[in-house]
Amino acid sequence: MATFKKVLALVNDSERSRATLGLAARVARDHDAGLTALYCVEQSRHAPYLDRSMTNTLVAFERRRVNAEELVADVAESAGTTIKFIADDGDPATIAVRAGRLHDLVVIGQWNAEDSGSTPADLSYRLLMGAGRPVLFVPHSGDFQECGIRVLISWNANRESARAVSDALPILSRASFVEAIQFSSNGAGAGDDERLGGLSAYLAAHGINAETTRQVPSNPSISERILSPTNVDASFAEMLLSHAADLGADLVVMGGYGHSRGFELILGGMTRTFLASMPIPVLMSH
Repeated sequence: MATFKKVLALVNDSERSRATLGLAARVARDHDAGLTALYCVEQSRHAPYLDRSMTNTLVAFERRRVNAEELVADVAESAGTTIKFIADDGDPATIAVRAGRLHDLVVIGQWNAEDSGSTPADLSYRLLMGAGRPVLFVPHSGDFQECGIRVLISWNANRESARAVSDALPILSRASFVEAIQFSSNGAGAGDDERLGGLSAYLAAHGINAETTRQVPSNPSISERILSPTNVDASFAEMLLSHAADLGADLVVMGGYGHSRGFELILGGMTRTFLASMPIPVLMSH
């Protein structure tokens, strides 16, 4: 049976790191995996009462690091497990990507502008696009005692979608319910049904019994597609969110779509919508 052996959780200055790390600890326990907490923040975001001197900046960072290490120790004690703590003062995204490549799964909290925890806004995107590992995003609100019991797969048969399903096999193999849903913007088609059937057969080969569903949204006009192509994907995201709620799903598995142009990350509408408004944990792969 596929499993995870090394899990990496990213923590920051937000108290919300406790929920992110707690979920990572439960996933690591379920798979008998080692868990590492990486303190990943922008060092320059020090307390406002300090001046701009390098000495005070370093002192502030050390205080924050100690606070994070104490939080990790507290979560480890509560979970009855061991969590390795590491910290670095370089570029957060670069550190996270490099560390993530040496783990089977990366767990990170959803970015929240009101409580960023000193984490840069583009960290999630750069991690998803650069780590080459599945990323489990934990919503910035809510308590998730269960994750991976009832799983909804967003499937469209492309590379990212296939990668996400393969990366999620350790979780899917432990789930009590799995459903794969495909959205077709071109109406009913035998090809769509065949691709869903092929996915069902692939999962069955791994001992996973999955239901399949295909939904056909109303077709956008040609002008809508030309003027705002990502809005079409965003509407699919809203349908997926609604279907996940109807199922009582506690995890969505989907491909993360996008590419980088220099330092600018361009994301598909589905990916962007989920990263902004996920109500339940989401496992993405690129």
